[in-house]
Amino acid sequence: MPQNDASTAPNVDARKLVLEAMATLVNVKRIAADRLLRPAGIPDSLIKRFLKGRDETTGEPLTKRQAGALILDELEREDKEGAVVRKLLEIAAGWTAFDLAQDEYKARAVVQKARELAGTLAEADAREKAEQERGARERAERHKIEHEAMQRRESALLLAQFDQAALDGEDPQKRGYLYRTYCIACFSCTGYPWFAHFSATLELSRSTEHSNWRVGIILLNADGARVQARGVLKKELLSHLRSKRTILRSKHAGLNGDGRGQIKDLVSIRARPAAVEDRAVPGHWEGDLLAGSKNSYIATLVERHTRYVMLAKVANKDTQSVISALIKQAKKLPDELYKSLTWDRGKELTDHRRFTLATNIDVYFCDPQSPWQRGSNENTNGLLRQYFPKGTDLSAHSQAHLNKVARQLNERPRETLQFETSAERFNACVASIG
Repeated sequence: MPQNDASTAPNVDARKLVLEAMATLVNVKRIAADRLLRPAGIPDSLIKRFLKGRDETTGEPLTKRQAGALILDELEREDKEGAVVRKLLEIAAGWTAFDLAQDEYKARAVVQKARELAGTLAEADAREKAEQERGARERAERHKIEHEAMQRRESALLLAQFDQAALDGEDPQKRGYLYRTYCIACFSCTGYPWFAHFSATLELSRSTEHSNWRVGIILLNADGARVQARGVLKKELLSHLRSKRTILRSKHAGLNGDGRGQIKDLVSIRARPAAVEDRAVPGHWEGDLLAGSKNSYIATLVERHTRYVMLAKVANKDTQSVISALIKQAKKLPDELYKSLTWDRGKELTDHRRFTLATNIDVYFCDPQSPWQRGSNENTNGLLRQYFPKGTDLSAHSQAHLNKVARQLNERPRETLQFETSAERFNACVASIG
């Protein structure tokens, strides 16, 4: 160990006092070895020299003081003297076996000095430790200031892109999707004052209709906080979000060889009537498949006007199974409340013409890589992951359980509905058609 370490470096006064203790506290060498040297961690090879060492000049046995000095010199060469001296000093400071000494009064004087010196060294250790901790705090504070300054500088470009995204186009669903994308990218810092508030707000958002991106926008404006884009969420933040994704997928991921874009006779979302687009009337739905392990899926349907949710158990992803499940679900509703269905370009709807012939419901398909065109369904799928985490077997859930989950979502107050529930709005629509 380094000789300048206050906890192990030998002190001149301490060395002298330890030698005095070896010579004074115990009269018999062998007892001194057992009561002082071994408890201090001195190896047996050196203890043997302490017991049997002789003066090279006279051949006489070494005194306890002389033998002790030789031991400490040897330990000094091995860089172990400081720790042994401190341990011997502690033993001496707590010594009570004065009956082993030849001169009890002298032994008591040595013990008193050992106690005083041990207290002095302990105070010195405490001061040095406090100084080291203060230095470490100052370095950490400087690093924090420099790090936050760097984050604010680097976030300027991100915020410019974020603000631009807010103004991109007239489609509110697309703007919402982009907001969420940028928020997920930028929440990589937990060192700002709003982090605790962020956690608390997210707890509240579990029972309201704040989506991840909306909470993010609120908090980006709190306390003037600005954060840096990293692309990956901290675990502390991730644990609060409904979506557990740590990083956004590439928009090109998963499009190779799955048959997307090969659906025959599809009708583009661009041909959808304006009444569907502005959510003015009920009866227009968005749909998708929620995927689980072991090739298990749940069909999710969301009504655009009321945000009413329906879930359907499907056997697997093939178009025959999915279309059959959708037809069965559609027959549960009045015709006036199921006029159109908007889906992505998944091949599970390849047989969409059979669905339309069986139900008289028009099917529209989103543009490629445009999830915001089914914004209500995308957000609902995020909520459903609270009930059906990724990687779990969805086939284990009965249709009755799916209905229970849908009912819980439909009975949840929604800010976009002026804090009415989807069930209340949908029931009002049902009542209005008699």
